[in-house]
Amino acid sequence: MTESIIERLAGMGLADDAAFARYWLENRERHRPRGARALRSELGAKGIDRGAVEDAIATAHDEFAAARTAAQARARRILKADARELARRLHEHLQRRGFDWEAAEAAVREVLNERSAGDFGA
Repeated sequence: MTESIIERLAGMGLADDAAFARYWLENRERHRPRGARALRSELGAKGIDRGAVEDAIATAHDEFAAARTAAQARARRILKADARELARRLHEHLQRRGFDWEAAEAAVREVLNERSAGDFGA
């Protein structure tokens, strides 16, 4: 019974793991950026096929751009910290959001450069 319902929904295009994974990534990129590690975990917890998740991440996720967006948004809230404290707090924030070290480091470096150049928060 359940299988026939799932087959029927899939036939109508309403049970498409790949489409849902792409939608989830696009939504995350716009509203609450996450790293690939966190996205895999979130979609896996929702029962989305691992292959669909990997395809969506490979085609629709830019780890550095998402890390930069998340770092810039967080940095706007902690303006009073010195550069060292800001870097530490941004790294911790990005790690909690599932970003890999390289993307987090590059994003933090860019935010610190913007801040020192006076472009911070622009």
